[in-house]
Amino acid sequence: MSLEIRVPTPVFDAKAVLGGNLIGPGEVAKVTQLSYSAEGIRALEESLPPLERLRWCKGNGYVVIAGPPTPLSIFDMMQIDSSIFAWEGRTAGSSGFVGRDDRFVKESRVQSGWLAIRKGFTVHGNETWDEQVAHLSSVERVATAAEAVWSLMIYGKVYGFPISGSVRLRTSDKSSNNERVLVGWFDRRTIGITTAPDRFREFNVRMSSVLK
Repeated sequence: MSLEIRVPTPVFDAKAVLGGNLIGPGEVAKVTQLSYSAEGIRALEESLPPLERLRWCKGNGYVVIAGPPTPLSIFDMMQIDSSIFAWEGRTAGSSGFVGRDDRFVKESRVQSGWLAIRKGFTVHGNETWDEQVAHLSSVERVATAAEAVWSLMIYGKVYGFPISGSVRLRTSDKSSNNERVLVGWFDRRTIGITTAPDRFREFNVRMSSVLK
């Protein structure tokens, strides 16, 4: 009987650093039914951040998630599993949920490649947009709405519980009413997308940040 020898791959090495805080294309494909080509898998392996950057991610509470095979909008993600999205007709504070026909739903996109996003959220609540942005380091930026939704969806599907807890995460996108788009788990089963002005303060409104 011959033994199968597993040759280490870049993803295998990255898993050794991040453990469950790295979600590779195989896991993404399993929970979304999306298909990666051999070229796409190779491109992801070749574009993994260096180990030093992965160690930074581990030390700073980041999760690294494979992006989709092709760029996806929030509208596209709805087609994967519409049941996890909460839209108009359900209350969420004073603003309510945004409509699925809002422009950012189709314009904001998560790209192929790797997405390094803070696991959960920034720790600073009850602050305005400007006050929260000031806490980001020079290697971080605010996540787009699509990046935040992708991370919430994939992490939730892989592990069965929310990445962000019961908070709403500010993103860099704005809705048609010119308010900032906020993304978060409405409950443990559905993702809610709301809006709020930049001056808005609330303890459970945080900020979603990604690695540049």
